[in-house]
Amino acid sequence: MRRFSLVALLFLSPLSLYAQISITSADVQGWFAVGKSWTYLNSDSNPGTMNVGTASESAQTWIVPSIARLDTFRMDNVSPSSTPYASSFPRATHCQYGGRTDQDALFTIYNFYRFSADSLIQLGTVHRQKFLGLDTTYVDVRPEPLARFPLALGGTLTRRDSVYSGPGQFSITTETEVYDAFGSMTVLGRTYQALRSKSTEIRQRFLNNAVVQQDTLISFMWFAKEGVLVELEAAEAGQSSGQIPLQSLLIQIVSATPVGIAEDGRTIPTTPQLLQNYSNPFNPTTTIRFALPQAGRVTIKIFDLLGREVRMLVDAKQDAGDHSVVWDGSSMPSGAYICRMQAGSFRGVRRILLLR
Repeated sequence: MRRFSLVALLFLSPLSLYAQISITSADVQGWFAVGKSWTYLNSDSNPGTMNVGTASESAQTWIVPSIARLDTFRMDNVSPSSTPYASSFPRATHCQYGGRTDQDALFTIYNFYRFSADSLIQLGTVHRQKFLGLDTTYVDVRPEPLARFPLALGGTLTRRDSVYSGPGQFSITTETEVYDAFGSMTVLGRTYQALRSKSTEIRQRFLNNAVVQQDTLISFMWFAKEGVLVELEAAEAGQSSGQIPLQSLLIQIVSATPVGIAEDGRTIPTTPQLLQNYSNPFNPTTTIRFALPQAGRVTIKIFDLLGREVRMLVDAKQDAGDHSVVWDGSSMPSGAYICRMQAGSFRGVRRILLLR
């Protein structure tokens, strides 16, 4: 799925006189404003069928089918300067943050953007993974144009990517997206005025300059000014109008960021936090997680139940954001221990249990 994929090179033809729906840079910047979040409702398992209509200069009506099973993910809009990676993206005007916990692993992602009156560029992405005591960060600073505003009936987008895979082997993907219809869209029980785009993606694999494989994918997106987006992929390339079976369906909703954020949608905290270690009980190592709203000096110590310090784990300045440190208790006897964190005036305590 494209996740708001107004991607690559965008060429807008002159606006037609019949362009009843137009989405501006100001509209989309509102979707990315701090204090709002993007919720993704995704179904890749038998999403059913939908009448996608057809390219037309007249208003149409679309009804998005209900999704039997929803996989939910959320991206929170945050200020670029509040993130640990602001120095890598000094020109960013907007940023999104998302996180997900999967058993003992924590995955986070930051997307950095730059808006102007007529364009949107994704400046880069940061992926961070904390798992089995490893804390790995990948920073991608390759800018990518996402949109030129306004989005309106008659606009077109063309994208072309090529990938070298070995001597005489490469692949080319060509995507053409056309803003070709408008009307009313009903989704999750509410109706919005929406602009539709149809995307045709042709993937070709070459061997010695000859095409050895070609696939065509058809997908559609609907955009409402209120920040409701729907994306679906046709099950078969030849079915691109009227009632068609769906391969996948994604609903994206922009709304106020919820209060009391769960672990799978963490933002930069407003106060320091000492999180529960994992695993717990443990033998012989455990990962201790902590988070900071801003850079500062942090100490984390381990004490036995008699109050004696047995290990200093952290005693250094740390950046804002999520962190982790591993304690190896292989030299210590089984039993309960106290993990204590200090950051400025903050003091946090966790009880941890070593079992052999």
